Amino acid sequence: MTKSNVNRMEALQLLMEATDRTATSSTKVIEAQGLVAAENVYSPLNLPESPRSAMDGYAVIAADTVGAAETTRISLECIGEIRPSGGNISSLNPGQACRILTGGILPPPADAVIPFEHVQSENSKIIISAEVKKNFSTRLIGSDISINSKIIGKGEQFSPSHCSLISYAGIKEILSYDTPSVLVIAVGNELCDPLGENISGKIPADNLILLKTMCAAQGFHKVTVKVCANEKEAIMEMISSGMGHDLIITTGGTGPGQRDIVMQAACSAGCQPLFKGIRIHPAKSVFACVKDKTAVIGLPGPPNAVQLSFHFLIKPLLAYMKGLTAFNYEFKARLLKAIKRSAETERLWLCSLHTSDGSFRVMPLDDRSISVRQTMCCAHGIIALSPGLSPAEENEEVTFIPFLMPNLV
Repeated sequence: MTKSNVNRMEALQLLMEATDRTATSSTKVIEAQGLVAAENVYSPLNLPESPRSAMDGYAVIAADTVGAAETTRISLECIGEIRPSGGNISSLNPGQACRILTGGILPPPADAVIPFEHVQSENSKIIISAEVKKNFSTRLIGSDISINSKIIGKGEQFSPSHCSLISYAGIKEILSYDTPSVLVIAVGNELCDPLGENISGKIPADNLILLKTMCAAQGFHKVTVKVCANEKEAIMEMISSGMGHDLIITTGGTGPGQRDIVMQAACSAGCQPLFKGIRIHPAKSVFACVKDKTAVIGLPGPPNAVQLSFHFLIKPLLAYMKGLTAFNYEFKARLLKAIKRSAETERLWLCSLHTSDGSFRVMPLDDRSISVRQTMCCAHGIIALSPGLSPAEENEEVTFIPFLMPNLV
């Protein structure tokens, strides 16, 4: 039985339960940024594998510097130099030191490094006027990461730093979840391909551009866009042919009764309904169905409803489908002015984001003197207001859904 008028959290849960995220691929580390780990990745070795110098200076045995002071200086014999690429000093004897550059391996039993500027050099000797503590200016074995330590966990997203550390550990390839592929279909007899030539009397299907670029802004680049006539057979055929994708998004052709031609076409193509209608304004006519783990989400035609629907529903679904186990796209912010609620449904408002004293503050964009499309260009995110008869007041804490922000958990 199709669920009707679910809330947006229920809608997302139904979609996540119906979709798949088990496909994985072996990926070169240099290409892994933004992907999600399909298994835990552990360091196969200690890094560094040997004690190394953390700066340019002299490798010494810390015990040889005990008692050194301005009035009781200590002299050590300097016997050579070690570079990061290697050196020919196998070990030090008590009373000896050697020049060492940053990254050089300490010769045993050296256990400290004195910066060049802290000593005086006289012929083949260095003069020390202060004690040096053991391990000073050194990088110990495993101090970057120890053997068998976890670099990244299953379900976590590879950052540039993860990729760098994994490569540093000598790992060349990782196992990642496949990025979901998306087909976007703009339904309407009045529409033409926005990537082709303009046709007299037709409107470029800009929702295709809007959805493709919103997906790209979130790191989803496997997106195909198509225009389809507002005819049940044509829609059914296009949905059926798109079943190789993980997600199919349609825009237009939704509404009450006989106007909901897209959902009818999807069901005729063999899709099983998940829900019809979300208790939200605008974009209340959103529906979803599924066939063989391919989700189909039907959005209304107005671009502002498409933009809102993407951020409150499609963006978190794509994050789940790409393999993330923890993600959060909602934050708390305070209103910069009062704004109306809807009596029985959650109300969404486009807003601009401002910061004050390190906190988020949001300004509802409700100026009717400019078009909705222009307002969309000024927006940084969405205010989501719970139902109520009284307005949300200035400085009230509300839910804020940003368009472009780090995936903070």
